Amino acid sequence: MDSYTISKCTGTLFGTHQEVQGQRVVLMCMLPLYMTSVLFQIKGTSFTVIVENEEQVEVSFTRTWDPSLEGKSVPLNIDKRFHYMAIADNRQRSMPLPDDRVPPRGQALAYPEAMMIEVQSWPYCFPASEDFPKSDQRGNVSGRLLVQDRYASADYISANGAYVGLAPPGEAGSWQRECKNVPDPNPKYINKLYVNHPDRQYGLWERYAELYPDGDLVYTIGTSDYTKDWFFAQVTRKKDDNSYQRTTWQIKFNLDNVYQTGTYKLRVAIASATLSELQVRVNDPKANPPLFSSGLIGRDNSIARHGIHGLYWLYSVGVPGARLVEGDNTIFFTQPRSVGPFQGIMYDYIRLEGPSSSSSQAI
Repeated sequence: MDSYTISKCTGTLFGTHQEVQGQRVVLMCMLPLYMTSVLFQIKGTSFTVIVENEEQVEVSFTRTWDPSLEGKSVPLNIDKRFHYMAIADNRQRSMPLPDDRVPPRGQALAYPEAMMIEVQSWPYCFPASEDFPKSDQRGNVSGRLLVQDRYASADYISANGAYVGLAPPGEAGSWQRECKNVPDPNPKYINKLYVNHPDRQYGLWERYAELYPDGDLVYTIGTSDYTKDWFFAQVTRKKDDNSYQRTTWQIKFNLDNVYQTGTYKLRVAIASATLSELQVRVNDPKANPPLFSSGLIGRDNSIARHGIHGLYWLYSVGVPGARLVEGDNTIFFTQPRSVGPFQGIMYDYIRLEGPSSSSSQAI
């Protein structure tokens, strides 16, 4: 039970709404002059369902003052409502309060989170708005989504885990502009709400310098394991003086044969980018200019908001066969923009295709 102390009152009638530990307490009382200090427990003798629908449930626990208890209990009419959020069956917790966000109970982190109070109780009221479509007002789409990728399989592949969205007619990709396995989190920043969702933990970008202290990521085709050896995003490297520097990732692979007069295609699909630039070099990390540069791209801020995708980008880079050699080769991905911690690129897939006239497979 929650205990509160009512200090000495001069007998003046007062009524307030007060937030105490996430619960709305309605005070309507006139304290007798002889009750200088009273310690009491808030107990609800009955409850009422205030709102109940498929989107929300709000329950009020109440206790009405009984005059026969005068002198034994503080004269309060109580309306106690819980502040609790349930995002999913395995993601539930009590709502934080404004006091939880300020020192000493709160600490400012790297990214200033925006906040706006809609109402003084939880759940929010927007599901009750006439502009919020109810379940019986929404449509349904069903079917199968198959993908054809001749490099992976001769048959159609089920697109398990794919995102499917409905959007008004428009140019290819316009819907992205009209609406909008990772490293273990730092124990210091563990959010218990997302304990089974590591991609939603705070501060993952800082783990890069810890996991790769002596040099940037190197991934070897046929040897490395993408679930362990590929960081979730190509972020900047934080230095000891709290500044940031560019990073260059390497992808190493072996070719038995090279078609010197042909043109290979490097397909780079980017799931998210934030004020970043992708530079591609082949077998020469200092080539100037690089074989390819995307220029400054991306403003979707997926890294800072702990997202897994944002605006999608797809690049097809022509790689002259003369740039490749029989044996060991290396592709260098450089992200040179390094003002802060949230500049980075999340890759969806990377694929090198042989010339169309050859029988070589994708790497």
